[in-house]
Amino acid sequence: MSTNDGVPSRRRPHALVPPPAQAAALGAALEASGARFVWAVGADAAVVPEGLEERTAARGRVVRGWAPQMEILRHAAVGAFLTHCGWNSTLEGVAAGVPLLAWPMKADQFIDARLVVDLHGAGVRAAEGAGAVPDPGALARVFADAVDSGKLADVRAKASAVAAAAAAAVEEGGSSWIALEKMANELETAYLESVDR
Repeated sequence: MSTNDGVPSRRRPHALVPPPAQAAALGAALEASGARFVWAVGADAAVVPEGLEERTAARGRVVRGWAPQMEILRHAAVGAFLTHCGWNSTLEGVAAGVPLLAWPMKADQFIDARLVVDLHGAGVRAAEGAGAVPDPGALARVFADAVDSGKLADVRAKASAVAAAAAAAVEEGGSSWIALEKMANELETAYLESVDR
């Protein structure tokens, strides 16, 4: 993918769009971190702080509209993924083997963040809560640490291990494969029994 080509391996965080107050803090943090980045803002380009793209043009890319999240996350240049920890984004980040920078905002996102950060050690907390506006300096340190090859090495290793386990689970004979096959067999049996009556 052209937005990541030429970037050293695992040296760019990937982030999604927050509300405007949080966007200002996120923009300031991305700028202060010195890290290369891809920031997918969706259709709402107004959340990008004025002048950010010009000031970070050599190391950052703002993607407006749809962004191929899985392709971005699987690119070797991506070193971390700032996520609200919704289940889909969590699964995509885990499957890509990318450390998650957890910013849960509501409902199950807090549980998902605990699973990734506290239970599996495959991520770190970046912020917490839908109304949270993190300190840009603290968030910049999270970004800088996430792409520093010497820092968060244990988190990166655990993210890779979780990704390998997830891949094994869906392969033929893996735990997810077996569970899905068992469910399909049970549904088929139930259906056949219902039509035989």
